[in-house]
Amino acid sequence: MGVSGSGPAVDVVVPTFDGLPHLRTAVESVLGQTYSDLKLLVVDDGSTDGTAEYVASLRDPRVTYLWKRNGGPASARNRGLSASTAPLVAFLDADDVWYSDKLERQVAVLRGRPKVGLVHGFHHTIDEDGRMIGSREDGLRGRVFDALLDGNKLTGSCSVVLIRRAALEAVGPFREDLRSSEDWELWLRVTRRFEVDHVPDYLAAIRVRDAALQADRRQMARGHLELFPILVDELPLAGEDRRRVARACVFRAAHEYHAAGDGQAARTALVHYLREDPWALGDVSRWQEYALLFLGEYRARAAGLGRRLVDGTKALGAGRWGVG
Repeated sequence: MGVSGSGPAVDVVVPTFDGLPHLRTAVESVLGQTYSDLKLLVVDDGSTDGTAEYVASLRDPRVTYLWKRNGGPASARNRGLSASTAPLVAFLDADDVWYSDKLERQVAVLRGRPKVGLVHGFHHTIDEDGRMIGSREDGLRGRVFDALLDGNKLTGSCSVVLIRRAALEAVGPFREDLRSSEDWELWLRVTRRFEVDHVPDYLAAIRVRDAALQADRRQMARGHLELFPILVDELPLAGEDRRRVARACVFRAAHEYHAAGDGQAARTALVHYLREDPWALGDVSRWQEYALLFLGEYRARAAGLGRRLVDGTKALGAGRWGVG
């Protein structure tokens, strides 16, 4: 791998907040990797569930325990990054699981390819009890920044990524002021400067926790609304690129609020989106979708998607609203 010095080739950062018992499974999946030249940094984000005692009970010299005040996953990952020194860095959320050859296969992809800053792969989704409920296959390779303007198509989780320290040093760490999608924002910065590659196989299992789904949807919606102006200023974005990101952030927020049962917030987000991209009203195939978001399912059905709705969307599409 061309690693200089005597330290490990890979530092694995596991942020956790009251993550037991799933943390045990996550840690075991790291320590059981076929690629063993690693250090595991468990970052305790202010847990009160015995995390410190569990980590202290481990007898593996590769494990380091770090405690910090609660600040969220991005700040915990950054705390781990600040204590890491390896040329490659991986992240694993405390309720997710790696398959045993995850690191070995990703390290092999990066070997001798300095232009590739990040490698990802496919993953399964599992429920609270570890039962498989789905899968995701992201196959983006090469220069993928443009593709990521439409959303986080690279990977659905930090747990699937292996990234070069040089790439992180070039673009900076996670933004800690974001409530969600901090990974997407970082991947956008990375892919502006580096190529990416992937392992065309399943490398991890990502846990979906149904009990918190509604609250997560509201938080995700708020996070996307906060992220949009940041990306516009940071990248920066204008014209069609800005409209694409508005769709990925603001329009998605409308859907998340709708799914969470917050009709008022969904309507506000939809209006915001259509102000950013009034030309979207010209897509007749989406009028029913817009009506459902704006009126709610019952009211949209009662209205019958009638002539007034059609005339209104045509008027807006003719340019009554400008791009903000």
